[in-house]
Amino acid sequence: MGRKLVCLCNLVTEKEILSAIRDGAVSLHDVTELTGAGESCGRCRPIIENMLNEAAVNAEPNAQGRLF
Repeated sequence: MGRKLVCLCNLVTEKEILSAIRDGAVSLHDVTELTGAGESCGRCRPIIENMLNEAAVNAEPNAQGRLF
């Protein structure tokens, strides 16, 4: 994982998108602003949305209300 190109038009990798998410991106617009991914043809937008959704699910608090 990491070197896989997600946005072919702008040569944005999975690693760059995950970094943007860790840096606070919570929407497709945020990721696009930070990385340029999703700016051109749009084929990668569903992949970026899935990555954002997965990050949100993984960040949800556990049953005791803790993040870890």
